[in-house]
Amino acid sequence: MDVLTFWSPSPCPPVCAPWPGLRKRLAVHRHDPAGADVFVIELGSGTMSRLTNDPGGMQDNSSPIWSPDGSRIVFGSFRNNKWGLYLKRSDGDGKEELLDEAPAKRTPMNGGRHSSRGDVH
Repeated sequence: MDVLTFWSPSPCPPVCAPWPGLRKRLAVHRHDPAGADVFVIELGSGTMSRLTNDPGGMQDNSSPIWSPDGSRIVFGSFRNNKWGLYLKRSDGDGKEELLDEAPAKRTPMNGGRHSSRGDVH
């Protein structure tokens, strides 16, 4: 059975949309035997689109956080034996941008402070 989990900013309760005001899309990470990836779900249609691709199950793409305007998503990932924070357009277009990398796990957080590059703390 697939397990779906998601991370949403405060004070949004677990059943609401991931960013106040948008309420149309939900960013989730999904673990299955093939790996862990970030998906965006269109709430009106239920359509789920893959944002990341972990074909070997080694990256652990997880913990998606929306940018304030909803155009980008920051997520954590394990690549090249390092943890990193990556930024990607929420529509899936373009390449991922590495924001930060370290031996210790990196997880994006929402603490109420926002930058023009996304929500990274």
